[in-house]
Amino acid sequence: MKKLKKETLLQLMPLLIFFFGLAFLFLMIGVSETSRVSDGPTPLEEVDFSGDIDGLYVTGTIYYIYDCYCEETEDGVVTRREYVIDADDYYYMALRADDNDMQAADALCDASYAYYLGEDDGTQLAAAQYEVTGVIEEIPPATLKYYYEYIGWDTMDEASKAAFLPYYLRVTDYESETGAGIAVSIIFFIAGGIFLAMALGGFYQRTVKKYINASPSPERAKQKVENFIENTPKVNGMRCNHEFISGSNMGVTIFGETSKVAWIYLHTLTHRVLFIPIFRNYNIFFGFTDGTLQSAEMKNKKVAAANLEMLQQLCPKAVFGYTPELAKMFRKNRDEFLNLKYNATQQPVEETDTDFIEL
Repeated sequence: MKKLKKETLLQLMPLLIFFFGLAFLFLMIGVSETSRVSDGPTPLEEVDFSGDIDGLYVTGTIYYIYDCYCEETEDGVVTRREYVIDADDYYYMALRADDNDMQAADALCDASYAYYLGEDDGTQLAAAQYEVTGVIEEIPPATLKYYYEYIGWDTMDEASKAAFLPYYLRVTDYESETGAGIAVSIIFFIAGGIFLAMALGGFYQRTVKKYINASPSPERAKQKVENFIENTPKVNGMRCNHEFISGSNMGVTIFGETSKVAWIYLHTLTHRVLFIPIFRNYNIFFGFTDGTLQSAEMKNKKVAAANLEMLQQLCPKAVFGYTPELAKMFRKNRDEFLNLKYNATQQPVEETDTDFIEL
C-alpha cells in the first residue's frame, strides 16, 4: 500500500504545489501589508506628495471634490466612481470610492459644485466634508485616460502636468484587507493539508481497502494485493495480471479482480473553447460483475489503444465497447448483460472492435 500512496502523492504533487504556493504567496502579502499598517495610517497632511507615495496607507479629511471623471457600472448599477481632489496645497490626485463610499463622495461633489457656483456660502461645503482612510495607488490605465481627458492633459504645459499626480486614494479598510490576505493563506494551507493528509492516509486507495476488508480472510487478501503491487510492473499506467487489475484516475486507485471484469470500454472527453477542440481526456472504464464501474485515466489515445489490446487478451469474458443499450442493460438488467458473454464460458471468444465514444 505504501507504493500506491507514493504514486498518489506524486500525481497530486502539482495540486499540492498550487495550494501551498498560493498559501505562501498570500501569507507573504499579508505579512508585508500587516507590517505596513502596523503603525496605523499616515495623516494626509504629513504626506510628501513630491516623493514616493505608491502604497501609502493614509487617513484624512476630504475638503473639496472637483468632479467625477469616470464611473463603473454593473447591470446598470453604478458600483464605483473616481473623482478629482486636492492632494495638498499644490498637487492634485484622484479619489476612488466603491459602493457605500460613493454616497459621501457624491454629497461632497455636489456641495463643492454649489460652492463654486456661489450658491453656497461654505456652510453646505463644510457639512459635506468627511474623513477617509485608504491606500494611495497608481490609477490603472483603463481609467487613467479618462482622468487625463478630464483635466485636459494634452493641452497642459509641463509644470501643470507635474501638479496632477497619476494616483488615486482608494477608500478602504486596509487593515481588514491585510487580515483577509492572511485568512486566504490559511484557507489554501488547510486545503493543501487536507489533500496531503488524504494521500498519506490512504484515502485514495479505498477500493483496495474495501476489497481486502470484504475478503473472507483479510490478512491473506492483503498479502496477495501487496505481492501484486510490489511484483507487477506498471505498464502504460496500469498494473495487470490474471489475478488483479489496477490503475489510477486523478490520484484515486482503481482496483479489482481480473476475473470479475464483465465490461470494458474507452471514454473520450473532448474539451472545447468556443467550439474549438483544445485537448482530450481518455479513460478506460471497467464494469465488474457486482455492478460497479471504475475508470482508469490514460495518458493519450495511443496508450489507451495499447491497454485495450492487452485487456482483450487478459479479459476474454468481458464485453468490449460502448453503446447506450449496453449501458442501460448493465444498470437495469445486469444478469442479462452477463449472459451476453461473461456467463457464456463454453462459447468461443469472438474478437470485438473497441468503440470510441466522444463527447
